[in-house]
Amino acid sequence: MRSVCLISILMVMTCTAYSQNTMSGVLRNQITHEPISLASVSVTNSNIGTISNKDGAFKLCYSDLNDSVRISHIEYETATLSLADKSIKKEIYLTPKNVILSEVNVKAMSAQDLLLKAIEESGKKIEPNAKLSTYYREFVKNNEQYSRFSDGLVNYRITISKKKIKTDVSVTESRAIKLDTLKEEEFSINSPLDVRWAANIYDISRIQQLIDKDDFHKFNFKLVEFGSDSDLITIILSPKLEIEEELLEKKITLNRNSYLIQEIEMHLPASHAQYAKSVNVLVVKAQITDRKMRIIYKENNGIYSLFYISRDFSMHFWNNKKVDERMRFLSDLIVTDIQVGQIVEEKIKSYKHKSLYKRGNQFDTKFWLSNNSLLLTNEEERIIKTSD
Repeated sequence: MRSVCLISILMVMTCTAYSQNTMSGVLRNQITHEPISLASVSVTNSNIGTISNKDGAFKLCYSDLNDSVRISHIEYETATLSLADKSIKKEIYLTPKNVILSEVNVKAMSAQDLLLKAIEESGKKIEPNAKLSTYYREFVKNNEQYSRFSDGLVNYRITISKKKIKTDVSVTESRAIKLDTLKEEEFSINSPLDVRWAANIYDISRIQQLIDKDDFHKFNFKLVEFGSDSDLITIILSPKLEIEEELLEKKITLNRNSYLIQEIEMHLPASHAQYAKSVNVLVVKAQITDRKMRIIYKENNGIYSLFYISRDFSMHFWNNKKVDERMRFLSDLIVTDIQVGQIVEEKIKSYKHKSLYKRGNQFDTKFWLSNNSLLLTNEEERIIKTSD
């Protein structure tokens, strides 16, 4: 929906040579007025897109005023707005779908079979050769205080053949900030969430490593739908209480007509976090206390692809001396553009480090303002500015 209040800042302004214009705004629930996070905002006749942050804010760079923008979220009605329409306000209200979750009986297929069918059909739809242009960022927290931040423009050249995936990773620009909240005596490490592997889930067959049919007996399955008029259906795998293993609860939302996977959410429930094993890291022991992951796939301009992935790991580090730290590692990746098919070979310098923070500050432009990045929330912006 288009109604709303006007906030300051011009909606159309100069961006970069690659994208001459910018559309920025805040997405809100039409009924509750709450911000809508993780909504896809894409130019309809291209592969260019971005995503809204926790405040519902987004900024989309584009080049052609004749195009339109498509705003979608699995819980809301899709909105299509003309980029040339100057009457569009700064706040955009979306209509929530009829989200009345109810159990569904599937006559021809069990929930397990439906899930395997979705993985198979989604895998067929993925292009085997692709170059993903992405915005990637990572945060580190020490005892719930931000301690490190880095972000950058990361390119992934992916080739899938015979169920194997080859990924070449390059970083064109990056920045890294050590935040003032970290005390000298506190234990801290770079993020262990490997930037080089972040986009490998583009190959949907990799989901089979996260959702192993040999482990189906360890879970209770539930099949739910948003409403009778929705084409989406959700499968929930909840670990059985009697299984004493570190198991994740998983929610997979798919299109019941095409079987294409739309979203995957995973987290480590408290009932099974107690079974996480400790490992030795450097001079300390470490144990995972929470794990979360959210993956969004979308089809735009005829291409079905990975669009967004967030990873959120919490860990406890300790030893017999002074170390007793609770740390949290977060990363976000947005596919801002994609090329598929035969891609012209070009020489690239492969990125060799696990953490993007390791690359430091190497940028020629303010890429975080002009490349369809995930906008910082007001809180994140304040924290980073105080450390400049």
